[in-house]
Amino acid sequence: MKEQTRADVIIRADFVAWNWWRRCGRGMGLMQGARLIGLDWGTSSLRAYLFGDNGMALAERMAPSGVMHLQRFLPPGKTEAPREQLIEAAFDEICAEWLAEKGRNLQVIACGMVGSTVGWKEAAYLKVPVGTGALAKALTMVKTADGVTVQIVPGICAAGVPGKSFPEILRGEETQIAGIIARLAVPESGASENLLIGLPGTHSKWVQVRDREIVSFSTFVTGELYGLLTRYSVVAKSEKKPELLDAESFHLGLQLGRARTGEAAGGLLSTIFSTRSKRVLSELREEQQPDYLSGLLIGEELASVQRVLARDQRSLSDYSRILLAGDRALCARYQAACRQLSWPAPDFVEGATELGLWSIAWAAGLVN
Repeated sequence: MKEQTRADVIIRADFVAWNWWRRCGRGMGLMQGARLIGLDWGTSSLRAYLFGDNGMALAERMAPSGVMHLQRFLPPGKTEAPREQLIEAAFDEICAEWLAEKGRNLQVIACGMVGSTVGWKEAAYLKVPVGTGALAKALTMVKTADGVTVQIVPGICAAGVPGKSFPEILRGEETQIAGIIARLAVPESGASENLLIGLPGTHSKWVQVRDREIVSFSTFVTGELYGLLTRYSVVAKSEKKPELLDAESFHLGLQLGRARTGEAAGGLLSTIFSTRSKRVLSELREEQQPDYLSGLLIGEELASVQRVLARDQRSLSDYSRILLAGDRALCARYQAACRQLSWPAPDFVEGATELGLWSIAWAAGLVN
């Protein structure tokens, strides 16, 4: 059996226990048992977690202070300022109270775009295979003007092989994967376990995990394309977006999106236009367009995942578990799609980023 990291051995919070910790932790004397601040710092938003013993989430805060949305921290009358100054202002806004009550002695760990070239300080990409221990050993340190140390989690890359594949990168999702891995029990047999993990979002990732390490992953710009088409395109722009899923329209789009013959022979660039043509010819109502388009794109994504696996001489049956993490409503849509396309039923994992931040911090010795 492969040697386990400190995080693998100690952190065994299953789904029920983790959520019990989160519920019971809120409302207690927050700072008395505070051990760590974790930051999930993306392009558009910043989410902060205050952790207590055993990774219990004591409190959570969110601000619209992603690394590309820091204009509100500009000094009065100024149109620009050093990026580090704006980032520190965003950091102080969300963490200053916690740090002040603890004497600014709390450890801080951050993941996401804060470690990119447009972030606080670049945290270099690690090449696959990568596990929690490798992430913990490669943290990039930055200090605030007040002397607070922040450790930034690196991203992961899969270098392209000439003639076979192009390079892939992820930043932020590696922490989600670390959280998922920490939550899953090691098989009693000690045998290698293959996982296929889907992370739906603006840039959806499908990650292959073997021996508790990320070994391969693929990116699909499903969410970004959906956003662009529904906001700006004459093909699919709609002012009527129902709160509840229109299952019939979604299923119709899903089947067409995964098809490769008949009317779908032209591929996605052709089938997308049916979002408009069906509306013009009254085969779709305006409020049905978004779910129909969602089905088209998710159907294409899932079909593409299977093609990638086939390229690597693998199939869905090679994986002991298929898991989804991220926004619950979006993951539910992917679960429905998997059922309709006869995939093995994927399980939803909640709180992956929080647990990932804690597990990497633990493996790095930032908490004990």
